[in-house]
Amino acid sequence: MAKKVSLKIIREQVDASAALQGINSVRGGIKGVVEQKLVYPYFQFTARCKVPTVVGKKEVTIACMVDGVNGHGATADHFSVEEIMVPEDSRLQLGISHDEATKIAQRTVMHQLAKKLKMIAPFEVALESTGLVYRSFWIVRVCDKRVMIDSVTGAMHPLVASAA
Repeated sequence: MAKKVSLKIIREQVDASAALQGINSVRGGIKGVVEQKLVYPYFQFTARCKVPTVVGKKEVTIACMVDGVNGHGATADHFSVEEIMVPEDSRLQLGISHDEATKIAQRTVMHQLAKKLKMIAPFEVALESTGLVYRSFWIVRVCDKRVMIDSVTGAMHPLVASAA
């Protein structure tokens, strides 16, 4: 029996049944089969920022997530998490370190502030790491193809097999 670990998982909106229904509606009744469920790691940060305005500095809080495998950073909306026991072999391994994730989060927050406020300014950013959080994905086989379905949004991503 596979060893289980307790992880903080972003609350799912799409279960296995809903994932299969989504595939069946898109593929015109062709049945899909859930092969497995994976959990994908993200470094989670809270950035407390002070931005210059005409009347002084304004404090802003921004949530930032950094993809723990590929290192892509993005700001995030609020979400709920729950502690869930999952098989250890369903957890994807980290591809970047916490230090790398922190640098990526800092750049992401600075870029988003500059873009949103349409200015280049000396933003004060205090970054706080709030740990790892995981997002679940369903891997579904449809005929000879595989599709990954996001358990939070229901978005579908085709998987492409490549030789190693």
